[in-house]
Amino acid sequence: MPDRAGRFLIAGLWAASLFGQATAPVSIASGRITGKDLGDERAWLGIPYAAPPVGALRWKPPQPPARWTGVRAMEEYGYSCMQPKLLTTAVLPPQSEDCLTLNVWAPRQAQKAAVMFWIHGGGFVEGSGAAAAYAGTSLERQGVVVVTINYRLGDFGLFAHPELSKESGKEPAANFALMDQIAALEWVHRNIAALGGDPENVTIFGESAGGSSVNFLMASPPARGLFRRAIAESGGGQSRARTLADLERVGARKARQWGAADLKVLRAMPAEDIIKNLGLLTLAEYGPVVDGKYVLEAPGQAFANGKQAPVEFLLGANSFEASLMPLFRLSADAVLSQAGANRDKVRELYGDDPETAARELFTDHVFLGPARYLASQMEKVRQPAYLYFFSYVGERRRGQAPGARHGAEIPFVFDQFPAAIGLLATAEDRRMAETVSAYWVQFAKTGNPNRAGLPEWPAYTASAERLLELGAPITVRPHFRAERLNLVDAAAGRQPAK
Repeated sequence: MPDRAGRFLIAGLWAASLFGQATAPVSIASGRITGKDLGDERAWLGIPYAAPPVGALRWKPPQPPARWTGVRAMEEYGYSCMQPKLLTTAVLPPQSEDCLTLNVWAPRQAQKAAVMFWIHGGGFVEGSGAAAAYAGTSLERQGVVVVTINYRLGDFGLFAHPELSKESGKEPAANFALMDQIAALEWVHRNIAALGGDPENVTIFGESAGGSSVNFLMASPPARGLFRRAIAESGGGQSRARTLADLERVGARKARQWGAADLKVLRAMPAEDIIKNLGLLTLAEYGPVVDGKYVLEAPGQAFANGKQAPVEFLLGANSFEASLMPLFRLSADAVLSQAGANRDKVRELYGDDPETAARELFTDHVFLGPARYLASQMEKVRQPAYLYFFSYVGERRRGQAPGARHGAEIPFVFDQFPAAIGLLATAEDRRMAETVSAYWVQFAKTGNPNRAGLPEWPAYTASAERLLELGAPITVRPHFRAERLNLVDAAAGRQPAK
């Protein structure tokens, strides 16, 4: 495990912060802290929201952080949670199981500002709230407080075993990643007022596994009341979810493979030994499971039953989500073979070119169709949904890319381009980032993304079926891909809203 001196700031992002002054001390539930005063903004990094889940606390629900005396300087990101190097190319802090920390950015004079609570993606096996792409500097300049978090990943965050269930009694032991996210939301509820935020106006937002987490939190009873609004970017919308018993069987098999005879041995294993065998082909094993408390049913089922949180919801997908296909070693034939008896209808709707048809079918089936379905169910709880289709491709890359890849909206949502992308960003790209981030911020503040100066974004209804294509140009699309999406809904067993 690296020592505290081994932690680091993301150099390009925080070069300016080295010249900032410490903020005045503020009191949170655990003690007094300072952050960095950077002129018009303030930042507190690496704040522990739970006790380190190590030793006997491995595979336990998050516990309250220890209190401290004196003043702690919160000027460096915390450790990344334990993870392999599979998908992300981001530069992240060193890893440790002692990783349950969060980061806060706030306008200098913020008081009761709307809070945007970011849940990173990475397939539930990778990622960190410290990735440079997630810094809240541009968003907070629009008058919101931004929080980014770490949560346990892979077999530390989503794991079950018969001995764990026996030990926990009536409390389920499996969805530790989701428990961490809820614990971080509870921390925000208790502490964010001291840092300029409004605990009664919190918007959860996330992408990929983070977007999926948002969908699960929308349906999770313990999360109810901890957020006021929600944004799911490329979060899908599972119609089915595995059970705790399913995950127990997987955990028992892994324990045998690891040579761990009992729970004591499992908890004593070096963290590196637990993650070393995780590969791309095992990613499907990771995701929240039905446990009877945190997850009562899959999000798609919960929304269909009107059990989702009655809050405003903004969600959507990108035009080239099929950028994920090579990562999961999915060929066009493998995707099209899933059509089964619908193969002729798929050819009719998606065309004869198998590569193009497979890419668009993958996007519709895994991401856009589920997002549209969840949006259509929000009328059941009398709350608006705003549905988007992000198709914008950077001006210099048009004609080279089939569309907006998975995660391509993130620089536009946060209104900041990582160094390599920033060198290619044109004035048009930067205007698009200003527009997209303004929609997200306005939604977080008011529950409606519309304001003066932005193209109109109508709420989605099952009858009008209008979504906003965030492309070049931004366009309202009624009944967008309706016949295709009806086909994938029927194949997945999703029933139209009534």
